[in-house]
Amino acid sequence: MSLMNARFPEHVIVREVGMRDGLQSIATILPTAKKIEWLEAAHAAGQREIEVGSFVPAKLLPQLADTAEVVAFAKTLPGLVVSVLVPNLKGAEKAIESGAHVLLVPVSASHAHSLANVRKTPDDAIAEVARIRHARDAAGSKIVIEVGISTAFGCTIQGRVAPSEVLRLVQAALDAGADRVGLADTVGYADPRMVRELFEQALRVAGDRLCFALLSCLFLGELLRFALFLCLFSREFLCSLELGKNQPLTHMYYAWLLAMAGRKWEAGVQAKRAQDLDPLSPLINSGAGWAQFMNKDFSQAVDECQRCLDVDPDFLVGLYVMALCYTRMGMRSEAAPLIEKAVRLSGRAPFYLGLVGLIYAQTGDTARAIETLAELDQMAQTGRYVPPHCYVYIYAGLRDFDRAFEWQAKACEDGAPPFYFLSPAIDMLHDDWRHKAHLQRMRPTG
Repeated sequence: MSLMNARFPEHVIVREVGMRDGLQSIATILPTAKKIEWLEAAHAAGQREIEVGSFVPAKLLPQLADTAEVVAFAKTLPGLVVSVLVPNLKGAEKAIESGAHVLLVPVSASHAHSLANVRKTPDDAIAEVARIRHARDAAGSKIVIEVGISTAFGCTIQGRVAPSEVLRLVQAALDAGADRVGLADTVGYADPRMVRELFEQALRVAGDRLCFALLSCLFLGELLRFALFLCLFSREFLCSLELGKNQPLTHMYYAWLLAMAGRKWEAGVQAKRAQDLDPLSPLINSGAGWAQFMNKDFSQAVDECQRCLDVDPDFLVGLYVMALCYTRMGMRSEAAPLIEKAVRLSGRAPFYLGLVGLIYAQTGDTARAIETLAELDQMAQTGRYVPPHCYVYIYAGLRDFDRAFEWQAKACEDGAPPFYFLSPAIDMLHDDWRHKAHLQRMRPTG
C-alpha cells in the first residue's frame, strides 16, 4: 500500500533528543542539577519520551558523563520513557544496569561514514547489535533495543547510499535481535520523495517496528544545490541554521556551502565558529580542513587536518583531506602514505580507492592507478556499490578526460554531492564544456 493512501495512526511518539544530541555538540558542560531542571520542565510540558544521554567514555564526551545519574532521576517522572544512546556492547551493559527503558544503537548505512565515524563496517556494527541482544537477554532485562540506520538517505563522504543496502541493514538489524529499527536522515540529504519511497519499502520489511529520525538540517542537500547554483539562501536553511546556531556541524556544513559558492572569507568564519564550539573534535577540524581545501588554501587546510590527526592519528577524513592538499602542493611523496593508510583503515572502501588512484595517477604511477580501476571494477561486479565519482577522480588524474566525463555523467545521475563536482582535486576538468553541462544538469528546475 502506498503511504499516500495509507490510514495514518491516531497518534505518534515523538522522542526529544536535545539532552543528548544537543549537549554533546557544545563545549559547555551543563551541571547535572540543570539537566534535572530541564527534565522536570520537559515532563511538565507533556514530553513523554526523552533521550537523556549516552553511555560513552567520559574522556570523549564529558558533557554526558553523568548519564547514569540523569537516568536515575528521569525514571522517577511518571509516564516518562527514558532512552539512551550506546555506541557498543560496553555502553549497552551500562544502559542495562541503569534501568533505562530504551537503548539506541547507531549503525551507518554508508560504508565510508561508518569507518570514518566508528572504525567499523556496517556489518561489524550489526554483529555488535547481536552481542547487545545476548547481553540483554542474559541479564533478564526488558530494555528495548532500537537500531538507528544513519545516513540512510545519503552521506557527505560516500555520496549516494543504495536503498537496497539500507533495506538489507534493516533486515539484518531485526535478525540480530533489534526490537525496532529507525531510518535517519543524518546529514540532510532526504527530500519528501526519497522519504516516501524508502519508507514504503522499509515498511514491507519492518512493519510497525519502523521509526524515523529527522535532524534540524533536513533538506540541506537540496538547499545546497539551490544556494550553490542560484546564490539563494532559502528561509528554510537559515531557519535551520538559527535553530542549530550552537551546533558545530551546522556551521561546518554552512562553511562548505560558502566555500563552494566562492565566498572564501565567510566560509572561514563559519568553520572557525564550528571549531570554537567543539575545538577537539576530529570531525570538525577535518571538516574545517575540507572547507579550506575547497577554498584552495591548501596550507591552511593542512594545519586544520593536523589538528584533527593530533587528536586521532587514524581519523580517515583528516588523512584523505591532508593527502589531497599535499598532492596539490606538489608534496606527493607525503601524500601517498597518508591516503594508503586511509585505504587500509577503511578496509579498501571504494571512496578511498578512488582517491588513492587519483594520487597514483598524479604522481606518474600509471600502473597502480590502472590496478585501482580494476579493483573497483571487481567490486562492482560482485554487487558492491561503487560511487561513479571514484572513477571520475582516477580517469581525471590519468588525463583520460573522455572517460572521466562519461563517469561524471553517471555521477550526476546518481545524485553525487555538488562538492565532488567542484573539488579542486579535479579542477583539471573544470574549464571543459562537459563539466559545465553536468553542473547545469544539477540546477533545480521549476
